[in-house]
Amino acid sequence: MRQKAVGVVAGLGGVVASEDTGSDADGKVTRANLVVKVPGKAYESAIQRLSGLGTRLAIQQESTDVTEQVVDVGSRIASQRASLDRMRALMAKANTIGDIVSVESELTRRESDLEALLAKQKNLSLQTELATLTLTLTAKGKPPAQTEPKQDKGFVAGLKGGWHAFTAVFSALAKAVGAALPFLVLLAIIGVPLWRFRRRRPLTQPAAQQAEE
Repeated sequence: MRQKAVGVVAGLGGVVASEDTGSDADGKVTRANLVVKVPGKAYESAIQRLSGLGTRLAIQQESTDVTEQVVDVGSRIASQRASLDRMRALMAKANTIGDIVSVESELTRRESDLEALLAKQKNLSLQTELATLTLTLTAKGKPPAQTEPKQDKGFVAGLKGGWHAFTAVFSALAKAVGAALPFLVLLAIIGVPLWRFRRRRPLTQPAAQQAEE
């Protein structure tokens, strides 16, 4: 989306003034903050085209009144040009080498000052002609890919099937033992004394017969 936004701005005669991007762990750009400048006449078109790239959440427009600065710089440029004309007139009247060197040095300095003022005037002109927009672009998160469960085959599948069958049988036996345990306890309480009694009974009968004889 960033490349498309830059393309829209460039197509309208604008420029990217500043840019700040953020990336994920894989180095892929997921966020971009762009400060762009577009011609004032193309402002509405820029809004429409940039909004068409995604969901429009917010757009910030900056506006600075530089009228006073433009007037001031224009006045200083006029004065500097008049000063240069006077220095050139003095240069034409200089007779000695010392005068010529002095005038040339001052002329060079004032020409440099004039160039700086002209550059500032151009910058102010751009500020009055270009509208500033701040864009924040973020990438949409993609849903994680859904993978089908892995199907085991061959020996591993047989081993897992046997284990599941074993645990099922063991679980069934455990339930059966748990259900029969109360009855087994009751049977033990009744059966053990009866068993002991039956074991002692054959021993007592011969003793009783001998007593009768």
